[in-house]
Amino acid sequence: MRKPVLATILLTFAPVLFAANKSKNADITPAEAAKMAAAEEAFIVDVREEDEVRETGLAEPAKWLSLEEIQTRGNRYEAALRTWPKNKTLIFYCVSGKRAGIAGKHFKELGYPVRNMGGFKDWNEAGLPTRKKP
Repeated sequence: MRKPVLATILLTFAPVLFAANKSKNADITPAEAAKMAAAEEAFIVDVREEDEVRETGLAEPAKWLSLEEIQTRGNRYEAALRTWPKNKTLIFYCVSGKRAGIAGKHFKELGYPVRNMGGFKDWNEAGLPTRKKP
């Protein structure tokens, strides 16, 4: 029995399509990140500053913890350390993935498994849901 044409096309080109939605700084696509978050295997964390998040919103499942908050060890940072279990992957994103990499390095040093999703634009371009800043 022949495979349906669409299934064959998707199986052939899915890796290329997913790669197209990944920033150069990223090591995980938005689709992969969304799947891990939905399976409760990971937290997606937006590390952009408040004005950036207010302007564009954030990924629907994302937690927000700015890089500045991480670097100054503020109250929200301390709360994250108390509530984010170390058996879940932290998937960071920002605009380009650079700040996500800085945040990821910090949390990796604390014993968390980390990934870099790159930029918020990649999430949008993948057509994944967003929300306004809480």
